[in-house]
Amino acid sequence: MTSSSQLNVSGPGLHVEASKDGAVFLDLEHDRLLKLNPVGAEMWNLISTGNTESQIIDSIAQNYSVDKQTVATDLHALLGRFSELGVTPNPK
Repeated sequence: MTSSSQLNVSGPGLHVEASKDGAVFLDLEHDRLLKLNPVGAEMWNLISTGNTESQIIDSIAQNYSVDKQTVATDLHALLGRFSELGVTPNPK
């Protein structure tokens, strides 16, 4: 990954690196890697910086010229999956 930056994440043994290509979460406690594409990483970053779901949906829809309902569905899927895995954003 190039031009990596840190995204905030909460959980024991969790580390994350992000770049323009997306993000990778290293979960040492469960011996797994979790990968996000660039849009998922951007969603995660927006969550981590304290944006509301509505703000995230508006931002992603505008940035990528995508229907807001599609973005909402994707955001809820992302949040649901990470909740199942016990990974939560750590707002700044």
